[in-house]
Amino acid sequence: GQIMKAIEKAEAKIADMRAKMANWQTGTLTFEDLGIDALLVDESDRYLSLPINTELTRIAAMRGGESSGRAEDLHMKMQWLEKTYGQGHSYWFTGTPLAASMADMWQNARFLRPDLLEAQEYQNFDAWRRDYLTVNEQTMMNSRGQYTVRNVLNGAVNLPELSRWWQETAVIAQDPELPDLVRARPFLRGNKPMIVAAKDNDIYRDILGVLQ
Repeated sequence: GQIMKAIEKAEAKIADMRAKMANWQTGTLTFEDLGIDALLVDESDRYLSLPINTELTRIAAMRGGESSGRAEDLHMKMQWLEKTYGQGHSYWFTGTPLAASMADMWQNARFLRPDLLEAQEYQNFDAWRRDYLTVNEQTMMNSRGQYTVRNVLNGAVNLPELSRWWQETAVIAQDPELPDLVRARPFLRGNKPMIVAAKDNDIYRDILGVLQ
């Protein structure tokens, strides 16, 4: 049933990717040819959608059920950087590292600390979440107004160890710890954001015409 549909969908995506690769023109510059030796990724929470293989079904608020081409592309580039230059050549910046659920910890580690996952023999998501997360069933309303039972990853097992594990993956800093950054923050007139309305002109109308 669902497993076969997931397999068929994955096979179709792989076939589509192979077809696109076959149409690439020879002589096209690749990422490896660009001389890039480091990546700085802002709003990195937007990339936490690598596919997750799990025995759980009907999981609420967990990214990775549908693979993201953007996430997979960045993941391959970061793997190449680590293989070529070693660890410490990719840096993530975000204010919401755990935006969807606690499973985002796993996704962050897949990008930033694959060596940590390998050292602890976490070969898949289920092995990791059994050590750290609890799964509870909750009745939730879907977009059609119907009530369904979903699995929710909303609790932690062995919280002190999970906290230590997370601190090995991410560096968390707040304003008091970054005085230089706070001083460099632009001053807001009135100490709050405001809307500045631009006057209509021919340039804006041309741009709107292209967008429409």
